[in-house]
Amino acid sequence: MRKILLLAATCFLTLSTNAQKVTTLSTSNSLSFEKAPRSTAQVANSPSKAPRKALGANQYLCGFTLTDDLAQYGSGVASLASGVCQVGNIFTSDVYKSFSGFKVVGMRVGLCYDITDFSVVINKISSSGITPFVTKTVGNGQKGWNEVMFDEADQFELTGTDQYLTCYTYNQLQKPDPDYPGYYTDECYPLSILDGSETLYFYGNIPASAGGSGEGWYTLGSGVLSIQWIVEGELPTQHFTLNALNTSKKFYSSAENLTGTISVSNMGALPITNAAFDFMVDGSVVGNQQMNTNIPSAADAEIPFDISPMSISTAGEHTISVQLTTLNSTTPTGQIDNPTAEGVFYSYYDGDVKPRQKYLVEHFTSHSCTYCPLGYDIMRNLESNHSDIAWVSIHGNQSMTDPLNFAECNQLQNMEGLTGWPGASFNRIYDADMSEGKSTIIYGIGYNSSYTATAANMFYSLLQTKSEPSFVALDIQQAYDSDSRTLDLTVKGEGAPNASILLQDYGLTVYITEAGLTGRQLNMGTWVNEYEHNNALRMVLTAAGGDEISWSSNNFEYTKTVTIPDTYVAENLSITAFVAPRVANINYADIYDMAVNNCEKVALEITDGIQELTGSDNTYEVARYAIDGKLIDTPRKGINIVKMSDGTTHKVLVK
Repeated sequence: MRKILLLAATCFLTLSTNAQKVTTLSTSNSLSFEKAPRSTAQVANSPSKAPRKALGANQYLCGFTLTDDLAQYGSGVASLASGVCQVGNIFTSDVYKSFSGFKVVGMRVGLCYDITDFSVVINKISSSGITPFVTKTVGNGQKGWNEVMFDEADQFELTGTDQYLTCYTYNQLQKPDPDYPGYYTDECYPLSILDGSETLYFYGNIPASAGGSGEGWYTLGSGVLSIQWIVEGELPTQHFTLNALNTSKKFYSSAENLTGTISVSNMGALPITNAAFDFMVDGSVVGNQQMNTNIPSAADAEIPFDISPMSISTAGEHTISVQLTTLNSTTPTGQIDNPTAEGVFYSYYDGDVKPRQKYLVEHFTSHSCTYCPLGYDIMRNLESNHSDIAWVSIHGNQSMTDPLNFAECNQLQNMEGLTGWPGASFNRIYDADMSEGKSTIIYGIGYNSSYTATAANMFYSLLQTKSEPSFVALDIQQAYDSDSRTLDLTVKGEGAPNASILLQDYGLTVYITEAGLTGRQLNMGTWVNEYEHNNALRMVLTAAGGDEISWSSNNFEYTKTVTIPDTYVAENLSITAFVAPRVANINYADIYDMAVNNCEKVALEITDGIQELTGSDNTYEVARYAIDGKLIDTPRKGINIVKMSDGTTHKVLVK
């Protein structure tokens, strides 16, 4: 699913002040590259599809990426720094081990926009620091791929385990966009950064006002720059590596085929035209698949598979493995690294599935984010049109302290990978296209107001098509004493026959949210003093990453007694409970495995002093007010005050 709607803008994260000038590289800093903030900055496909310049005899590409792909959106640091900067990734011996003894004779750099002050730089890393090793000045870099060949004196041989910080320089622009006040033009975001866990390094002058400490090296998040070495040497005739096996999802029904991809590398001199693999489940061969493909020399490939696991007699975790059997129609010879790879999947039966109760939507917002009201519009659309949405608004400190922010809000932002406001996670589903190459399950929702309904429909479709089957149903029981403001809460989980096996590493999280809050909100550059904030997260009753579930057979029960603060309007509170993979350490969350299994949300039940609305046949409602006395047009969740035609007033609980 590609984002094709107009994304108005993103309010980027306020940068931590712990980023510091360093003489040796460190990964402790927390600054971030910025993605171009508008859909107009989406890069056309033409640069990545341009014909590759033919390499010379015995020349190959080496790097984290060996394709011609460029990022869909350019990146940069326009709000952090300007002037000539340097960006790069570290190439370790793991990157170039297949080219031991080869010479590095050049580099390729992929760009999303033209740049000036372009040079390619290879720095050598040692215990004493960073030393420039090879520098080649180019001048101007063009959108698309740029090939830079080294002079013979600068070529070097790959031996040992040296580490090379492979970079290029460019002039970071800070050109204000006349059509979007407060933002920069697209050409300020020329960097092509692809998805990946590699640390990104940046050299430039970042002032303290932007979270930096002057000129020096910084780590700026993770990803893979579109940079490649050009290496020269003799490859062996055959050198094959089976890198990984990835299933397309986590849970499979017992009668369903297993699908996914196997990642392979061909580092031999000959292309691979076909290969065959044995597939095994829990060590038993279940089938062989012949794959006709074309993997050129010194290239990676993702090969899809679709196999029947035959009969699986037990529900729960299983191992799927793959083993290479033939290459180019013959028994493999030469150098074969990792001829096997394995992964895991979970099998369930039709009787294991419970009905879906609610979809959890965690909405990330900030009162000082000027485009966050656009995100609110999408959230309101989702809630008003779908009764199965559990909306939770989590407030953060965009450029100043948000009055609704507290410690667990920041933990959730960190755990789910917030890159900017407004954003939302949808049942904590990871979708590679929606994440746009970033390690996050929080997707931008700052869409132009004319696309509110379309964007809401797109996200609801994501919930319907990508949510995993539910194996537990939740029941929230409560008793609230309005005098002591004490809430006795019980959350019961009724699992399917194999729930405790299928959800053995899952946890329970419980939120309390409040609707009808009013306060300041920046909206398109103007402060609104009485903006309504709905479903604001007020309390997290469990650990932010969830409490461990104590299963009894396939059921569980969680109890909690909590005092509701006097500053909260009890009539406007709701309780949200959900089961999802438990995150024991929020700094090391696995965003690829966080999907919510089931969720329930209920209003806090208050009966004290509330009357049912009854009147004679001759009376009728003439006015309705919220609990704060404001006139409202339609019933609003919580306590409503209704004035009747006979002059009487009544409190009514609207659920």
